[in-house]
Amino acid sequence: RNSNRVPAASNGEQSELLLARVGRAALALPDVDDETEDARGIRGASAANGLVFRLLFLWAVVIAAMTLYGAMV
Repeated sequence: RNSNRVPAASNGEQSELLLARVGRAALALPDVDDETEDARGIRGASAANGLVFRLLFLWAVVIAAMTLYGAMV
């Protein structure tokens, strides 16, 4: 046996890692030259905030459409 092996991640840990990778990809932040870590964090938070509001707006439209459709039936 190789005692230096890293133990495999549990299903929960794998799910968290996948969610983190998908979230980073959804933000699609391009690298900017001469950007500090703090500035990148602020830019990332702003992008995440925008993504959340776009998704909330999308869900509001979907729920409104379903409500209107239900009222017509």
